[in-house]
Amino acid sequence: MLYSVIVILLIFNGYNDARKLIGTHIILRHGERTPSYLYPTDPNDSHFWPNGLGQLTIRGRLEHVTLGQYIRERYSDLLNSTYVASEITIRSSDYDRTLMSAYSNLVGLYPSTKNFELPESFLHSNTWPESLPWQPIPVHTVPKPIDHLMAVSSCGQYEELVEILRKSSRIQRLNDEFRDFFTFLEKHTNQSIADIFIAWDIADTILIEAIYNVAPAWVTPSILRQLRQISDLCFYHLLYSYRINRLRGGPLIRDILNNIEKITTNNEQGRKAKLYFGHDITISAILAFLDVNYVHQPPFASGLFFDLYQQDDNSYAIQLEYLNKTNSQDTQIITLPECLNAMCPLERFIELYEEKLPGDMDKECKSAKTKRTYSRIHHVSFVSES
Repeated sequence: MLYSVIVILLIFNGYNDARKLIGTHIILRHGERTPSYLYPTDPNDSHFWPNGLGQLTIRGRLEHVTLGQYIRERYSDLLNSTYVASEITIRSSDYDRTLMSAYSNLVGLYPSTKNFELPESFLHSNTWPESLPWQPIPVHTVPKPIDHLMAVSSCGQYEELVEILRKSSRIQRLNDEFRDFFTFLEKHTNQSIADIFIAWDIADTILIEAIYNVAPAWVTPSILRQLRQISDLCFYHLLYSYRINRLRGGPLIRDILNNIEKITTNNEQGRKAKLYFGHDITISAILAFLDVNYVHQPPFASGLFFDLYQQDDNSYAIQLEYLNKTNSQDTQIITLPECLNAMCPLERFIELYEEKLPGDMDKECKSAKTKRTYSRIHHVSFVSES
């Protein structure tokens, strides 16, 4: 019996030692932000929030500084301690909050001093340290309307599919379930709520106001729980459709696979690491595309890690980990469907998802431009122009 245990341990350890990390692709949500939308009776106008609506808070910047430090520690053997252009590419959606998150993250990933430590107390004080080590590192972006990669582009086909979704029996059942709560919200916000997605706008704002203890007096802990439930359900059901998550998650998966091909074929254009700074919808879309989504809203400064390994037989494998808590370093390994274990062979990964990848996104986004019957949703997940 003891001999068997030893053999198993040796096999397991040998497997671990035989594999080598050769690349990573990291998809990150921006840090804490101010509300993107104000309901009619909101007691806090846009001037209440520093820099206005939809902007990264100081805490949000510091969350990414510490997340950058975690990435530095995690990939210390993969990436040079100083920035090397041929090793890494940083991509962001064209929003202030994602661009600022990217630059803040790079403060932690590539500090200009070896002895840099950010006191934990700063993460809660919402006060920017007077001096942080910084060096200029490029962050790439494209205009929102054409940014299919980060799931914020103008896409007529996507809007059309969302319109169909909002009329579906799936969403109607949710509307019926929350009807009394919608009536309650309408009374206190003076806003008509046609469906759960309009309630989502209100939920997003109040949940942030609660962080700063400036939510209206009628927002009790019980109300907050229901608002959180609405937010979580909207993310899940929005991307449940294969046709929707294909448009929103597919382009980024294709970009990852393209770079993996360059890494595995020693193409000089390949990068050991690609960091993508996006939104909650960016992460949810990827999880849904991979068929591992669940009812939740990806938290601030959360991230997905696609680690690429070369194994002793020269084959390649991908391991996916999810950092699904703000100010945490505790990732969860995600086993993809139809993979034998968490270390999914690259060939199997491609086999599972390649046919689902979209083609020319400009063509795929064309729609019949059906007449809109529901009010437009303010959340960035739906409207890139706001």
